[in-house]
Amino acid sequence: MSVDDDRSHADHRVNGLLAITPARNEGEHLGRLITAMTAMTRRPDRWVIVDDGSSDHTGALACAASAAHDWIVCERTDGSERRADWSKARRVNSVVARHAGPDTDVIVVFDADIEPPADYLEHVATAFATDATLGVFGGVCNYPDHLPVETEAFPADIVPGGAAAIRTRTWHDIDGFWELPHGGLDVAACLAAQMRGWTTRNDHDLVCLHHRRMGTAEGRSPLRSLHRRGREDHDLGAALWFEIGKALRRLHRGPIVLGSAALMSGYLRARITRAPHTPPPEFVAYVRSRGRRRTLAPITRALRRYRRSKPVA
Repeated sequence: MSVDDDRSHADHRVNGLLAITPARNEGEHLGRLITAMTAMTRRPDRWVIVDDGSSDHTGALACAASAAHDWIVCERTDGSERRADWSKARRVNSVVARHAGPDTDVIVVFDADIEPPADYLEHVATAFATDATLGVFGGVCNYPDHLPVETEAFPADIVPGGAAAIRTRTWHDIDGFWELPHGGLDVAACLAAQMRGWTTRNDHDLVCLHHRRMGTAEGRSPLRSLHRRGREDHDLGAALWFEIGKALRRLHRGPIVLGSAALMSGYLRARITRAPHTPPPEFVAYVRSRGRRRTLAPITRALRRYRRSKPVA
C-alpha cells in the first residue's frame, strides 16, 4: 500500500504492536530487556524472543519470561547459521510472516542488549498515530559505560536498528529486512522506505541504553567492527568521496585515528576487489544522490548566509 493510500485512512490509531528480539548467547543482557519490557506503560500485543542456538542461559531466560507472561513467546532455532546481520534479517522476517496479523500496525525490533525506557512503545504508538506518512521511527542509543555518556551518531532520518519500529505497510512496501552480508539492515530499511515515499526519523529525546558497543557482538573488536562497517558502506553504495568525509569526521572518536583507518580499509578492500552491491541499482543511485545532498548542504547554507549578510550596494 502506498503512502497516499495510507493518508486516506481517517483513523490512524495504532492498534497492534508486534515486538521481536533475536538473541544468541545474550544471557548477560536479555534479563535487563525482559525487565524493561514488562515495565512498559504500553506493552506489545506479542513479543517474540527467538533463541538462536544459544549455548548460555539465554533460552532459559526467554522461556521463563514466556511462562510468566502470556504475551511473550519463546521460539528456538538450532543456531546452525553463523551469526551475522543477514541471519538477524532472516529471523525477523520469519517471525513477521508467522505472527503479524491483519491487526498488526507496527513491528518493533529490539536487540537483546538494549534497555528501552518504560514509555518507549507509548512514544512509538503516538508517533505513528500522529503522522500517517511515518514509515520508520525510533529513539537513539547511549552507551552507559562511558563518561560523559556517548550517543551513537546517526543522521536524523536514520533509525538505529537496536530499537527500530516500522509501520507494517512500510514493511511490506520494502519487502522486510534485506539479508545484507556486512550489516546495515537498519540503514537500508530507512532508505528503502524513503524511496517509496515514507518519512523516517529518530527522536533524540527518546533514549535507550545500549549495553554493548554497536557491532561488537560475539567478541568482535571495535577495529574489526569498523572495518566491517566500511565494507557495509560500500555494499550499500556509498561513494569514495563520501566515505573519505565520513572517516575524517570520526578522526577524534575512539579508537582515535585507527578507527578511521579501519573504516577506510574495509571500504577500500571492497572497492579494490570490486565487490558487488547487494541492493538493487536504483537503491545504490539513491544512496549516492543522498550523499551528495548531505555533503553539499553545509556549503549551500553557508552561501545563503553570506548572501544575506552581504550589504546591498
